[in-house]
Amino acid sequence: MNIRPVQISDISDLQDFMPRASCIFGSQLARTWQIENQVKESVTAFLYGEGESASNYIFVAYEKAQLMGMLELHTLIGYSINCLSYRRSKALHRSDMLSVCHEQQVITLDQGLLGQHSLALCVVANGREHLATDLISAALGFLASGQDKFSGHICISLPVSSGEHFWRVTGLPLTGISYQDCNHHHAELLPQTPLYECFLGGALLTADSNDALHEPLAIWLRQQGFIDSARLSVFDGGPILTRLLG
Repeated sequence: MNIRPVQISDISDLQDFMPRASCIFGSQLARTWQIENQVKESVTAFLYGEGESASNYIFVAYEKAQLMGMLELHTLIGYSINCLSYRRSKALHRSDMLSVCHEQQVITLDQGLLGQHSLALCVVANGREHLATDLISAALGFLASGQDKFSGHICISLPVSSGEHFWRVTGLPLTGISYQDCNHHHAELLPQTPLYECFLGGALLTADSNDALHEPLAIWLRQQGFIDSARLSVFDGGPILTRLLG
């Protein structure tokens, strides 16, 4: 397996590959992903990127001249692409006069991931899900080789099987967009007021169920030093894991 930075000559392979392959993570981004533009930006970033501005870097995996997978890494998210996520916290509702005291989970939309790097999109050939770890390793190796350019944290949002229910409760009422049709830009339409557990129809219970669609990948990431960030994806309520670079 040959994993390398994308080249302009890979565009036609990607155009044929993306519609029929399996998206491991980043499906909302994939729905608006413009192959030719993204590849050109990545080639420029690999040639001239200095780590001081937001960029995207695409890695491709080839086996016997066949494209088998791709991964896109975004640096300094929030400056060229939104970095919205839900921050989890707790609120205590208490009244001594009413003899009431109970705890509520709260999620609040914010840009707390601003300036981090993100493993944003990974697509692999059907039945080759294990390639995701190889592609992520290549991206992490690239970041490590440029420690003078890249610092801080890197994050990844892990999709969960209960995602449609989460979006139906938190996103659909405001946007009118179905889970199957929502894309990365719809995050900007979500409310920036706290959402309380009692109004979310069990959405946070499903978010707590550890139902990662790709559990082996989740286990592997934690073995690589990624930890839970107390943040959730705005689309499916999946956990966002982070790791300090270096």
